[in-house]
Amino acid sequence: MFFSYLCFNFALAFKLFVRVLMSLLKCRKELIVNVPTGILANAIVSLSMVFSFCFSQVVNGYAKVTGLSGATVSVSAVNETADSFENGEKVMLIQMQDNVIGSNITNANTFGTISGIGSAGNYEFLTISTHTEVSGLPNTMTFTSAPTRTYTFTANSSVQIVSLRRLGAPNFSTTSAMTALAWNGDIGGVVAIEVLGTLTLNHSINANYAGFRGGLKSTNDGAGCLNSFYFTASTSYGFKGEGIHKNTNVNFTNARGKIANGGGGGLTHNSGGGGGGNVSTGGTGGIGWQCTAANTGHGLGGQTLMPYYSQNRIFMGGGGGGGQMNNSVATNGGNGGGIVYIKANQIVTSNVCTTPISITAQGQTSANSGNDGSGGAGAAGAVVVYANSFAFTSACPVTFSANGGTGGSVGNSGTHGAGGGGGQGSVIFLAAMPTSNYVAQTLNGAAGCNNSIVPCTTFSGVSPEPNNSGVMMLIPLGVSFVDFSAEAIDRNVLLRWSTASEINSDYFSIERSLDGEIFTVIAQVQAAGSSQNLLDYEFVDVNVFMPKTQYYYRVKEVDFDGKFMYTDLRLVQMNQQQSNHIVVFPNPFAEVLNVFIPQNSISDHTQIILTDELNRVIATYSVQHELNSLTLGDLSKGIYFVSVIDGGRVVETERVVK
Repeated sequence: MFFSYLCFNFALAFKLFVRVLMSLLKCRKELIVNVPTGILANAIVSLSMVFSFCFSQVVNGYAKVTGLSGATVSVSAVNETADSFENGEKVMLIQMQDNVIGSNITNANTFGTISGIGSAGNYEFLTISTHTEVSGLPNTMTFTSAPTRTYTFTANSSVQIVSLRRLGAPNFSTTSAMTALAWNGDIGGVVAIEVLGTLTLNHSINANYAGFRGGLKSTNDGAGCLNSFYFTASTSYGFKGEGIHKNTNVNFTNARGKIANGGGGGLTHNSGGGGGGNVSTGGTGGIGWQCTAANTGHGLGGQTLMPYYSQNRIFMGGGGGGGQMNNSVATNGGNGGGIVYIKANQIVTSNVCTTPISITAQGQTSANSGNDGSGGAGAAGAVVVYANSFAFTSACPVTFSANGGTGGSVGNSGTHGAGGGGGQGSVIFLAAMPTSNYVAQTLNGAAGCNNSIVPCTTFSGVSPEPNNSGVMMLIPLGVSFVDFSAEAIDRNVLLRWSTASEINSDYFSIERSLDGEIFTVIAQVQAAGSSQNLLDYEFVDVNVFMPKTQYYYRVKEVDFDGKFMYTDLRLVQMNQQQSNHIVVFPNPFAEVLNVFIPQNSISDHTQIILTDELNRVIATYSVQHELNSLTLGDLSKGIYFVSVIDGGRVVETERVVK
């Protein structure tokens, strides 16, 4: 206790000493000149050695940005414990959260789905020109140039500044492990360093569990199995995990719906929380006590953010949702991983390793519960490395990882709700990749066990995306997008996009989704290959129809060498009248044929009959829903007829082609 107190007070004294010294250097250089250089150097070195011994692992300064006008920002919630904001120094300006869910706030499984990414994840580096202070802390900062990215300030957004800690002159060897200040809703979650020369790694750098916060467990409630609440203010259900949408609505805090990449909380009775998402989707929570798969209130996993990643857009991992309880032994959701940003000319390791070296942004594993629901795990964050070359020795290899946490398990032989696994994060190389003596991995978190039986007999959910999807080399591609729009015209959707220049571009892949998560390629458009002129492209998605009235679109640009990048998503509201006719789509079809039947045309005797050109019955399907998806991948190519029969009467017949 005494040693911690001594270190803390010395850190404050050292910071004061540095501030006074800097003021002298700025204002009265002649005073410093007259001090014997040996005495001054020895004093600084001695203080630095003691300070390094006591120094906290957090190395950055943080401040909440409350407004932006031109090149000037106003700030609050300033934390300069580890590093101060001074003129001439670089900072990372980053949008942590934005209003991304838009109107997806109805009580359905679409609650919390991202309708548009907005400015979430945007970041860039700026240099402080001047700043003003109140009570010794900055309240405004003016940069040498205005930001080039877009940043928004609403009730549902948060923007912060993180000091880019420059180390070395120009080379630097680490003297202690480094980490990020934990995210608190306004600041934190990021560790960012820059070395102009060679960075020698003797210690690990991490932002583990420093990202978006996990949801709390519920209060006690022993009601029966539920599956109908996607949002509520009732604490009888688990709290949602935090994500890139800053929630300010008290009615959205609890229940099973995700909120962007934050996992949903468990419902009664004892359902598990959903895992947080990042590059991959968080796993769903486990079913509750004596619930069935059809009537379970398990928390939904946080949404994938993979389509939104770019050279200038990164994300922290989403928090897992809290478990639901009635015996006071549920657990909270795990925290997501934060962001590690490292820039150096070269990164190396030595021939002697005292400890394993890792650069990580792991999601937090949620704690195990008793005979209640467990929390969902946190998703991993992002590791971003901008280095021109690497030289890692075989004696001291380096692990880069952003792995999701494991969902909490249930400590009871009866089946309750385990926590869903956390989604994987990202490991991004912006200039070059190591060639040897390293591991780069982004793994999905494991599912929790719904009971204590060994071996486990039933698990919660995990991410459906493959492991290591988040290991990316985002070297700027040869295509510069100018604009991308999607517009509903009658029953069609007109997509338009423009490029300012293209180098090595092969084609554009047009992708469509119902929920903003699972996309289907609907067309390809040839790219120019090479151009320095403004080029306009368009594509019409003809005769679009779904029972739902909204669609998500994106364009994927693919280079000749396989590198690719996505545009942002565009949401299209069809606003069409409910059809009174049977609709069969797509036509022609390849694998799945969808048959939409209006609710007023469905009875207990309604059937779908598929016949060939010779009127031979291929298959018969019972009808229970408006939308019926028929998997017909094994069907031979040809012409077929889809008939809807009700009580022996043909309601309608459609001709389809495979």
